[in-house]
Amino acid sequence: MANSEPRLTEAGLEAYCNWLHDTLATFREEHGQDCLQHCNGEVDFSQNDMSNQMVWMLLETLAQHEVHTAILKLTANRISQGGMLALCEFVRANEAEAVRELHLSHNEIDDDSAIELLRNLKTRAGSAGDVPVWVRLNHNRIQNPDQVRRDAEAEGITICNASDRQACSTDKCKESGSKRPPIVHLYSFNVQAIKQPQSPGQLSNEESSPKESEGTDGKGQKRKNKKKGETH
Repeated sequence: MANSEPRLTEAGLEAYCNWLHDTLATFREEHGQDCLQHCNGEVDFSQNDMSNQMVWMLLETLAQHEVHTAILKLTANRISQGGMLALCEFVRANEAEAVRELHLSHNEIDDDSAIELLRNLKTRAGSAGDVPVWVRLNHNRIQNPDQVRRDAEAEGITICNASDRQACSTDKCKESGSKRPPIVHLYSFNVQAIKQPQSPGQLSNEESSPKESEGTDGKGQKRKNKKKGETH
């Protein structure tokens, strides 16, 4: 439901979450209560002008039915401290398998919220395998990215900047075999304080998953990657 038209409202999202609740409840009754814990779902609500309360409603519904969300895209909304608290709780609730990608650029996230998210990802370290969680926090309201990074590393949260996009992506990291493998990929973290796009479609290709935007095939066509199970 990225870039919904007409624009998604709080009342509209509440109606959607009620429908989703009933749908997921029925699905679990038919297939078993644990059937969604390993579904590798992709949830994309980017460019919807979502408030913190809307983020709470969405994530609470997914957590209630134990939906394993491998990829969560909330780019270009209005997420600040309240929404980040909901997100941190959601990260902790993914007990069976950890989230692998968090796309949170172009929001209103501050320094304290960023470090709290990194702390929560540390508690889930290892459950996502050897590849660091891909986190996009660029174009937010983080005043001192370097200090956030230093504070995180002082707490044992190892970080890879993913500066080499050939060596690092959502499914690989050049530092994975090191003695202290990274917990997160924090790509373009120092790019902050930029206004959100004024209209749909203005996000650059950098905001997509790296595997969706990297390279071409032998005929000069963009490579397309199959998406995992989506929740819309």
